[in-house]
Amino acid sequence: MRRVEGAKDSTRSWWLSLFSDAETGARGFVQERGRHLKDIITTQVTTLTPDTPVGEIARLLEKKHIKRVPVVEDGKLVGIVSRANLLQALAAQPIVHIRSEAAEDEKRDIVLGALAQVPGLNPVHLNVVVADNRVDVWGI
Repeated sequence: MRRVEGAKDSTRSWWLSLFSDAETGARGFVQERGRHLKDIITTQVTTLTPDTPVGEIARLLEKKHIKRVPVVEDGKLVGIVSRANLLQALAAQPIVHIRSEAAEDEKRDIVLGALAQVPGLNPVHLNVVVADNRVDVWGI
């Protein structure tokens, strides 16, 4: 990220400045430009180790209301895990393997069976359509 000097400057009407005192303008100037890193950094940092289970990471991100967490090994930063990383990992793993020669009804049953194993998901609220080796799933 970069900040262009003066980009955040508020443009006020010239006539409005007639009604405000000089101290208010000076205070705003100092607040915009007088902040230091020590004023905004997080000092209570939550970290993980490389062998932390993915489910635990997801729960931690949700519980702490954070989007990413540093991964530390032997006191050294080795990476950062973000919510996007977790979603990518989830999307990359096949939920179930289906034989390509299986009939469409059989493929649909296999997909519905796999979805029935997901905690908190009720397949009754889903539409699953299998056509030409493509599976479409939508619903609640």
